[in-house]
Formats: sequence, C-alpha cells, structure tokens
Amino acid sequence: AGVEAQVQKLSQGTSRKDLIRSCFASPEYDARSRTPMEKVRDACHAVLGREPSEAELAVWAQRLESGAKPGTLLDSLFASEEYATIFRGCQGSSP
Repeated sequence: AGVEAQVQKLSQGTSRKDLIRSCFASPEYDARSRTPMEKVRDACHAVLGREPSEAELAVWAQRLESGAKPGTLLDSLFASEEYATIFRGCQGSSP
C-alpha cells in the first residue's frame, strides 16, 4: 500500500506499532528480499529513527539468520526503554 494509505490508517486510529508490524509482514516488504542486516537497519529506522549499533546489528542479524522472525526484533525494539523514552513526550499519541 502507498504512503497515502498508510497515513489514512494512522488517521483512522491504527497504532504506529501495528502499522510498522503490518509493513514488515507485507508481501511487498518480503518481495524486497532484504538481508538480515538490512532488516535490522530497517527495523531500527522504523521504530527508533536511527541506525542500529554495531552490537545490535551483529546480534539481531545472527538471530534472523538462525530463524528468528522480524516480528521478534520489532517486539524487542518496541519494548525497549529507548522506544518508551521517544514516546513519553508525545501527548495524545499512541505509540
């Protein structure tokens, strides 16, 4: 789905977390054939708005190569203190 469709979902109440999860689970994302390292970078950018550290990149790329699902990576990022801190100041926003 295009950007306009994603913006519409947000305006209709879809949470940012659900939108990100649906993007990573989409056939369009899967068709991009991203490497595990690229998936880690994509997830960190989508959830935290930054590049992953070298340690995060190494650990999560290895986990994905070993069969972990991208959703597990997303769940970990969403549960992080960093994510909570990012959204702590966003009143009226649902992370």
